[in-house]
Amino acid sequence: MPVGAYDPWIQNHCTPEQAVAMADAAGARFFVPIHHQSFKLSREPVHEPLERTQAALAAEPERLVLAAVGQTAVVYPARAAAH
Repeated sequence: MPVGAYDPWIQNHCTPEQAVAMADAAGARFFVPIHHQSFKLSREPVHEPLERTQAALAAEPERLVLAAVGQTAVVYPARAAAH
């Protein structure tokens, strides 16, 4: 989900909090933030989008994956419910 470049382009880009809300609405199990920290794209401080994303996911920090540029993650499929 895009979490950066909202200042000054809020009409075209979402805030980190809006991105988390969209992921929640879509039923996303994990959250992968994009458009942050690679290069200065907009006016918000370079670390702000990820900090705000982490705050928005504070109750479920395990959902946030690949937050650092160059980070890797292994994602296992969800287990089927026992019948």
